[in-house]
Amino acid sequence: MLDRSCQPPRQRRQAARERRTRVQRNWRHRQAQGRIMVPVEVGAEILDLLVRLGWLDAALADDRAEIGKAIGAMIADAAR
Repeated sequence: MLDRSCQPPRQRRQAARERRTRVQRNWRHRQAQGRIMVPVEVGAEILDLLVRLGWLDAALADDRAEIGKAIGAMIADAAR
């Protein structure tokens, strides 16, 4: 993790602005596509299920983004 304590205040403010801009851009993009982000609590049993069913590679079971993609793909497949 980046230690921001050594950055000058102006750089910290600029970095925060850039992050907010990126988050807002992503939100607007999802909104335009009719999509939303939702928090999902996932335990070991769900991760095991995703791996067993082939939705998630076991090597990626600690990657939050990959877990989210796997859950989204599984739900989208079930909705078809």
